[in-house]
Amino acid sequence: HSCKPNVGYGFNGWEMRLYTTSDVQEGEELCTCYSDMVYFHNRIERGEFLKSKFNFDCICSGCNSNDNDDDSEEQRLKQSDTRRERLRLLAETLAQRDRSNLKKSDLEMIMESINIMKLESLEHNISTTYRLAREWAMKLGED
Repeated sequence: HSCKPNVGYGFNGWEMRLYTTSDVQEGEELCTCYSDMVYFHNRIERGEFLKSKFNFDCICSGCNSNDNDDDSEEQRLKQSDTRRERLRLLAETLAQRDRSNLKKSDLEMIMESINIMKLESLEHNISTTYRLAREWAMKLGED
């Protein structure tokens, strides 16, 4: 498991297909995300969820610094928490939008979500967001 996975998956009938979502170095561990819930929550909430649902403490790079004494690592994790919380707010806001009355700002929120997903290594779930961006852009007459 990783809250910043480098592997996504899909199904073709009963066959599961794995694919990498980033460049993977020889010998690097392949990790997927155990639950979509972790996309939208900070590392403390993710840790509590994973402990209660899957009975393990997450030690992935998205939740833990490599060196506890390094201020830059702690700052990186705090920035990640902020981005994930923003992603949750964007998702909640967009879910409440009246799709018959879309605004350009709605499309801008979708594009912001895509940018956050890239920064957070959540590419394995980004295709749905791209489809939504395309659908809404077409309705708005945007390219």
